[in-house]
Amino acid sequence: MVGLEAILQTIATVAAAVAAWMAFRAVSEERKRAREERESSRPYLSFERGEVRPRNAPRAPGQPAPAQPVPGVAEFHGNFINHGRRPASNLRTKVIICVYAPNGPVLSDFDKTMADDFPHGADWHVLFGTYTVTPKSPNAPQCYVVMCVRYDDQLTSKNYAQVFYNVWPGITNGVVSSDIRAASDEERDAFLEVRRDLVREFLL
Repeated sequence: MVGLEAILQTIATVAAAVAAWMAFRAVSEERKRAREERESSRPYLSFERGEVRPRNAPRAPGQPAPAQPVPGVAEFHGNFINHGRRPASNLRTKVIICVYAPNGPVLSDFDKTMADDFPHGADWHVLFGTYTVTPKSPNAPQCYVVMCVRYDDQLTSKNYAQVFYNVWPGITNGVVSSDIRAASDEERDAFLEVRRDLVREFLL
């Protein structure tokens, strides 16, 4: 009888341990699912519709004719879009425009910030730089246009950063190329090899 009681006690102890483990696993799985849901709902930005436009001359009051482009002046435009399901907070962007050639000079390096939260689905149009040529020097070299962005997810208190590497063909005989294309992996690596310090704080 004593042996049977010992066996039953052992079975009860094992059953309790199994039940406790199953409960712990269920809680762990639920926490994992909740964490994955939070992560999948995080804010997530893209840089889209990048283009370079000739700058238009201001029109005189009452002038019916459309504004005319200023020869040799390029304006860099693009849009940040939040594809995530939660707003991005404390949004900060850094724009770097530098000559494409190795060790080419940096032409522009400046920051922009958004004071308000950047909600889901929002589209932020940014004018992020200009480039000017003159009749005596009517060409602009091919350039890297690198867009860096950093922002917070207030729900999880996490900070995210992204870098978008692009290439602009330049200006030829005063004609502004409108195209900004995504850099290839090789072009991105070439940029980072020489200019990593410019974007280091955004490389998480």
